[in-house]
Formats: sequence, structure tokens, C-alpha cells
Amino acid sequence: MKITKTQITEQRLRDALQRLLDGKPERTKADGKISLSRINKEAGCSHGLIYKYPEVMTEAKEAIEQYKAKQQRDGVLESLSAGVDKETRLRAERDKQAELKRDYREQRDSFQALADDVVKRENALLFRCHELQLELNARDNTKVVPLQDKGRV
Repeated sequence: MKITKTQITEQRLRDALQRLLDGKPERTKADGKISLSRINKEAGCSHGLIYKYPEVMTEAKEAIEQYKAKQQRDGVLESLSAGVDKETRLRAERDKQAELKRDYREQRDSFQALADDVVKRENALLFRCHELQLELNARDNTKVVPLQDKGRV
């Protein structure tokens, strides 16, 4: 059986449709858009040639409708999963913020305890300095007679 030019063209159009559905076009952009015009371009045919092949055009329209319906379902599912992902991400961020706040409070309390210890130590030292000052003043009031050198008189 001899393959006719019509059969070759129909097969080129079907192959072009399949490449577009698979997302692996050879002659057009791989942007996920499918139309009858794009099938013509992908097949390398002249503008409007697909309209001369009603069987291929019917198959292509059905495939395009199914493809668009699948994209819409996937888009809805993706947006739902994106919402769940966003919620999960927000919860994780909230938990991280809570942990950072807890760490901050622990550090603040630790620094406050250190500061309190420093103030206590400074007060103790100041009190000891005051005691020593009083002791020095008490010694200055006593009569101390300096010793004289034997060689000097």
C-alpha cells in the first residue's frame, strides 16, 4: 500500500499535536499553549492547512479541550497545595519566631542576673573601701613618733 501525501500531512499534524501536548515542541515556544494555529506552525505547514483535514481538526479540538481541562484541574490543585505550603511555611516561621523570642528572654534574664551580681560585688567593694578609709583615719589620729637616726641628732 502506497502512502499518500494527504496521509503524510495528517501524520505530521498529529505528531505536531503530540509534541505540543508533551511540552516538547520543535518549531514553536514551549510555553504550554496549544491551538490549531500552533499545531500548523509546529507541523511546518501553511497557515490554515489543518482546516482541510476535518478528522485531524476534530481530534485536535478534543485533545486541546482535554489539555485545557487538565491544566485547570492542575492549577486548582496547585493553588490548593500552594495554600497548604504557605500555611506550613507561615507556621514554621511562627515557631521559629517563638523560639527566637524564648532565646532572647533567656539571654536577657542571664544578662540581668550577671548585672545584679556585678552591682552586688561593686557595693561590697565600695563598703570595704569605706571601712578601710575609716581604719586609715583612725590610725592617722594616733600619735606616732618617728624614729630618729642614731647618726643624726
